[in-house]
Amino acid sequence: MSAPEYPGAQEVRTYLAQMAYEADLRPLTLENYGRDLRAFAVWLAGQQKNFDGVDRRLLESYLRELGQMIAPSSLARHLSSLRGFFQWRVLENISTINPAEDIDGPKLPRHLPGVLSVEEVEMLIGSAVGDEPWQLRDRAMLETAYSCGLRVSELVGLRRRDVQLESELVRVLGKGGKERWVPLGERAQDAIKAYLYNGRLVIRGKDKDGKIRP
Repeated sequence: MSAPEYPGAQEVRTYLAQMAYEADLRPLTLENYGRDLRAFAVWLAGQQKNFDGVDRRLLESYLRELGQMIAPSSLARHLSSLRGFFQWRVLENISTINPAEDIDGPKLPRHLPGVLSVEEVEMLIGSAVGDEPWQLRDRAMLETAYSCGLRVSELVGLRRRDVQLESELVRVLGKGGKERWVPLGERAQDAIKAYLYNGRLVIRGKDKDGKIRP
């Protein structure tokens, strides 16, 4: 049994069909857009309005009500659906304004990135085993990154002169070119020495670049 018709349904279907063809959107995305637009059209009907009568104030009123019932991420998607639909109406000369154009979306919570446990780090480092030059290199990189708490960009930017084995320190250039010196753990020192003495020349050959990585 199909869902009952709602005011503006044909216009929404035309919009979605055009988006499916021109933007190559996934079926699930189109389904979400359609659901969002249907919910708004039904709400408008309760206000004795239709798409032609929507202005910024009316749209903000709807979003405020909706924001009390759904999560900020879902509200942001609703706003995106409405913004795209009303922009399409402008481009198709159905309307002269996009009432959603300058409406700010909700502030979304920022989540810290996931981190590896100690056991997972040990498993990762332990995967770089063997005496082949590239295995020695990988272990040196993993041990150094873990020991010094380096970002990937900081790790791959290290040069031989940045690693002071005698003083057990590493010179790191971070974001904005900020320099810092960090201590180098014993395991990382051993891994770097093994790579420098037994693997680096094989991998790098006669390259004089100076970076620890190949």
